[in-house]
Amino acid sequence: MNKNLQVVKIGASSIIKDGKADQAILKSIAYDVNEFMKQNIHSILVVSGSIKLGMEVLGYEKQPADNDVKALQRCACVGQKELIKEYDKAFKSYAITSQLLVTYHNLEDPNEEKNIEERIKDDVEHGIITLINYNDGIDKRGIVLYDNNGKLIIRDNDALAAQVAIYASASRLAILTNSNGKGTIGGRKTKEKSVKLAERKGIDVIVGECDKGLYNLATGKEHANYRTHRNI
Repeated sequence: MNKNLQVVKIGASSIIKDGKADQAILKSIAYDVNEFMKQNIHSILVVSGSIKLGMEVLGYEKQPADNDVKALQRCACVGQKELIKEYDKAFKSYAITSQLLVTYHNLEDPNEEKNIEERIKDDVEHGIITLINYNDGIDKRGIVLYDNNGKLIIRDNDALAAQVAIYASASRLAILTNSNGKGTIGGRKTKEKSVKLAERKGIDVIVGECDKGLYNLATGKEHANYRTHRNI
């Protein structure tokens, strides 16, 4: 277990408002990640929001239906580059970021899993912030999946974040939510499952509202007007 490593999952609903990324929130996250780096604690970010940003670019007023997988993938592919641009902008004053897109196939293959671990470790060694997202354009299972009875299984990056935390031997997993504590994709059930998965491996888990601040949540301090206090 690496005490100097944490995984932070940031949901789409936490950073996207009215179809656009909220730079004030992203900058507050970048600020806190930098505060942790000053203490030699490196952060790996599992990010979401490509579908919503892609919808904005493509002019979708409503998110495509779950069974319209091609449209969802289209939005994800168009929005992914926009998502990374927003994170790059937020981290510009603090660190270089890298992008790592993965699929469940990658995570289930021992050799590919090892490549993911090595890629993350190399970023950590060089002070680069790894931004991890699911490769929806290649594997639709990252968007929707149906069981043998035809029942829809909702996918969420909470599970991906838990798996990344385990692979990287991180000591902490922080799941940042929107103000209602659920987010708009996956909801409470996926978070509970991911929390249990990480805790079984001895990883400390924090689930809290993004607006209260990553650093404050991790240190047990919560301020109602977090971004005002940070003066960003």
